[in-house]
This record gives sequence, structure tokens and C-alpha cells, in this order.
Amino acid sequence: MKLTDLLIRCGYRRVFAETLACFIEEQGKEISSREIEQKAGLRQPETNVALAQLLEKKWIVKSSEKADAERKGRPVYLYKLLPIEQLYVAIEKEIDASINEKTTLKKELRSAMIPVKTPAPVESSVKKEQQLSLTNQ
Repeated sequence: MKLTDLLIRCGYRRVFAETLACFIEEQGKEISSREIEQKAGLRQPETNVALAQLLEKKWIVKSSEKADAERKGRPVYLYKLLPIEQLYVAIEKEIDASINEKTTLKKELRSAMIPVKTPAPVESSVKKEQQLSLTNQ
């Protein structure tokens, strides 16, 4: 199974999963948004949104590429993934939080759909004996 498919099954959206998979495959290397677009087959706006989400989660760091004397125009930013072990722990925590949230939701749904029935009061055996003795007389 492809890494992207596993990330999608973990609950991440396709574009986010494709972008993250590019970083994982290039472990330790700095890559530009343009390289991600080409490798993942994504459009520039999609890549930018995914990069913003990864930056927000602090799963990648952004640095500016030094401009060549020949290069003109906008600077090219390079991005680097945090160490793979730390990334795995972060993803694992998100999955665990999702499981806990779903478990709580499941309990709330059950209590909303199936109201708790209060058991009928149990008569004491003394009262039953008294009633039996009255009816036998």
C-alpha cells in the first residue's frame, strides 16, 4: 500500500497526505514547493495550503534559499521535515486523540438514542409475605 493511502486512511485529506508523503520520501532533504507540486502532481494553490498546514503543525520548517546573482524575482523557499521519529509520534498522538474523540462521541450518541431506563422499585420480601398472609385469611 502506498504511503499516501495509509495517511488518507489515518484521516488526512488527499492533498495533505500527498504533500507529507513527498517530505517523508525525501527524508532529511530540503525541498521547494515547486518540487512537491511536480512529485505529487498537485497544483500550486493546493501545495501552498498543505504547506501552511504542515507549518502550523510544526512538522516542517521553512528557510529561504539564497538568491543567485542571476536569479531575479520572488525568493524560493525550501522546506524540511522534522526527524521522522518525531513525525511518527506526532501522527500517533493525533490518531489516539481521534480514537478518544470517537469513543466519547459514540457514548454520547448512545445516551441520546437509548435513554437509560430506571428499574422498577423492588418490593421487599416482607411486604410480599404480608400481602400473601392477608389474601390467605
